[in-house]
Amino acid sequence: MVSICLEDKWRTENVNGNFYSLRDNEEKPVLIKNLFCAEQLSTKVIKEILDTGISYKIYTYEELWERRKKLFPHLYFCPSVEEDFGVLESFYLNQIMRKLKELENYCVKYTGVQFYTVQLTKTMSGAIDIFETKEPKP
Repeated sequence: MVSICLEDKWRTENVNGNFYSLRDNEEKPVLIKNLFCAEQLSTKVIKEILDTGISYKIYTYEELWERRKKLFPHLYFCPSVEEDFGVLESFYLNQIMRKLKELENYCVKYTGVQFYTVQLTKTMSGAIDIFETKEPKP
């Protein structure tokens, strides 16, 4: 959040708020990072938040495909993935972005180490295990 400090309560790094989810029909309290002065831009936490937000504003699969090398420099995409993206509903875009980011982070963290799915989240690990056990098509 970026505030212009109209009141003193906005001159703090963290602001309490509520997150409303229309999909889940629920409300939960959250702590929001508040950017209220230029000096905060040099802090590591704020830089990471801003960099993440800027680099991951993807709205279509076409844009994801075009920016894949910049967003995920440690991942290699088969050419068929572009076609696969073309038939997916846009509803899955955020989920796909999260999983690709998880794989990217794995590749950065474990460079040069044998690939072990146990290092990934349960859903990602399970999906990869299923893929690896499929018999090749003739």
